[in-house]
Amino acid sequence: MNEIISRRLIVINLLESFSRKEMEDFTHFISCPCFNTNQHIVKLLKVLRKSILHKNISNNEIYQKIINLLSDNSGMSQQNELAILRVRVGVLSQLAEQFLTIRSLNNETACRNELLYNELLKRKLFSILSRRINQFRKKTVAKVKDIPYYHRQYETERGILNYYYQSGQWVQQDNLSLLNHQLDAYYLLSKLKLHITALSFMGTSAQKQYDFSDIEALQDILQLPLYRDIPLVKVYQATIDLIKLKNKQAYTKLLDLLDRYRLQLSDSDLNDAYIVGTNFCAHQIKLGSMEYYRLLFDLYQMMDKKELLLEGDFIPIGKLKNIVSITCRVGEFEQATYFIEKYTRFLRKDIRVNVRDFNLGTISFYKKDYQSAADYLYQIDNISLSYDISRRVMLVKSYYEIDAEYKETTVRVFRSMEKFIVEHRQLTSKDKTAYKNFVRILINLYRIRHGVTKMKIERVKEKLEAQRVNSDKQWLLEKAEMLSGEND
Repeated sequence: MNEIISRRLIVINLLESFSRKEMEDFTHFISCPCFNTNQHIVKLLKVLRKSILHKNISNNEIYQKIINLLSDNSGMSQQNELAILRVRVGVLSQLAEQFLTIRSLNNETACRNELLYNELLKRKLFSILSRRINQFRKKTVAKVKDIPYYHRQYETERGILNYYYQSGQWVQQDNLSLLNHQLDAYYLLSKLKLHITALSFMGTSAQKQYDFSDIEALQDILQLPLYRDIPLVKVYQATIDLIKLKNKQAYTKLLDLLDRYRLQLSDSDLNDAYIVGTNFCAHQIKLGSMEYYRLLFDLYQMMDKKELLLEGDFIPIGKLKNIVSITCRVGEFEQATYFIEKYTRFLRKDIRVNVRDFNLGTISFYKKDYQSAADYLYQIDNISLSYDISRRVMLVKSYYEIDAEYKETTVRVFRSMEKFIVEHRQLTSKDKTAYKNFVRILINLYRIRHGVTKMKIERVKEKLEAQRVNSDKQWLLEKAEMLSGEND
């Protein structure tokens, strides 16, 4: 029984990942005699779709339900029913995997061509193979030159070489030079992309370390004109330079290359490069370079115009949050509203309203309409850790601005945020310290502002300046300076 439950969970996980269209196609797939002749499998899928999938049912209940709904009242023993169900569930799982493989194969031209070329060669259908290769070459001339492109070209040239050899034409002609070029371009680009991934991982975790001697050994080859002048090689090299150098010159060079070669780059490669650019701008902002707010906003606008902000058919909630926040920081409130209206529909349905209200609250906050911001933010349910912390930060800032007189209830809200930060296990110790420092300075400023403490503003400013980490030192310094001016 445990083995059946394990198998059943696999097939349910597979089927619950299907879209509505994919499920309809899969239903037709298993009804086709070319793939399945067992009608019991068709019935099993029908039961799963109607009574099991996407329902909150325990493992044992699911198992019993399948048995009850599929039982033919033949008096068969439970042991035999279990054995038959085990086989049928296994077959259905295999069919689901086969269905996904075929769908993927339809989108993977290189793999499909490789299989077809090999079959045509085995059958010595040289004329058909030659026609298919010529057709493929014509179709791919104008396409973008990404890694899959070079993979497809390599598989095509490999098929041609096999064709020359098996048809006896290799004595008069061969394509080894072109085959080598396509293989080298595919390999070099794949290595550069993996190198970018490794550098990105190292940038987010000090524990990540890799041996880059292989990339260093490839530098001479990458400088050969045959490969150096490939647009994607230039873009990957510029991306690597930006990650390593972290300066504006490298950033400008990468953006110039992306603009120059935009028609020869895939959306995926454009998006990956722009993300490196956004990460660089965000890093510079953290270091205090205010000019990068505008540069990052310009980058988001550029990505929006090229339809690169979506990831598939959705937008991550963190990305939308960052876009709206940066757009507000540069005072482009109409554009922030545009981003919310355009991209909220690409969020999960269960969080759309909360994410929309959060981002509308962000606009109100940066417009200094603090009461409206508090009204939006107070009613929001938990979305994610990042959203929840940002919501709490904007709320305490809004209460600081709203209160015309001292309120102990507001201080309790400040303390509540500090308690939330301290007790949250997902936060690093550094982040906890940064947010705790922020809240404690905020409380001191709030009390000084309303004259309920003997602490002097100069002392608070000294403490703030001495802090090595603070989640928003700049904002606190601005408020401290305002209080100093009022005291003067």
